[in-house]
Amino acid sequence: MKFKASLDRLTVIVSALVILFIAGFLIWTLWFTPAMNLYGQISIGFGLVIIAGSFLLYPTGYFIDENGVAVKSILFSRSIPKSSIIDVFEITSEEMKATIRAFGSGGFFGYFGLFYNTKFKWMTWFCTQRKNYVMVQTDKRKFVFTPDNPQEFIAALK
Repeated sequence: MKFKASLDRLTVIVSALVILFIAGFLIWTLWFTPAMNLYGQISIGFGLVIIAGSFLLYPTGYFIDENGVAVKSILFSRSIPKSSIIDVFEITSEEMKATIRAFGSGGFFGYFGLFYNTKFKWMTWFCTQRKNYVMVQTDKRKFVFTPDNPQEFIAALK
């Protein structure tokens, strides 16, 4: 069963602004610097890697079958076997307020990577919005998803 992972309005705005900023910097650098130095080349390359990497890694959807749940992105697919899942439950936005990003994206093409919360401790996020949180707890780790239909997602996984 396939579940959509739509980007929320803030994610779309942040992504567009970052792309416009990096594109503007690229155009400004190429326009006003005829003989670009090494720092300019590194800056442009770094900006392009950030855009491409974030776009290729953001969660585009979730799939649940008899084997477990899989997170799809343009570049990879990450699977969590059903046999390792201990619990699946919905999390309120209020419970996620004290969450900090340790390593990952905090709004540029989604919210994915390693996050920490005082209540849930360390979590790996595969999120595209700031609502509809679903926690999938395994024997070793905690994963957070944001499907468009969280109740159907939970029912399909249980």
